[in-house]
Amino acid sequence: CGGLAWGHGGTIPGYQTFGGTTDDGRAVNVTVTTIADDDTTQHVDQAVDEALCH
Repeated sequence: CGGLAWGHGGTIPGYQTFGGTTDDGRAVNVTVTTIADDDTTQHVDQAVDEALCH
């Protein structure tokens, strides 16, 4: 939904993670086992955004 969230992510070979929290206290953390590339990063970012919107 494109709202503001504070978060941090990271990647090591085989894993990618990103999490965020909103001002009203909603929070999410997504971790996947994958070889990170631009497509994977986009999907993880979309998953975080979708989770924070619901």
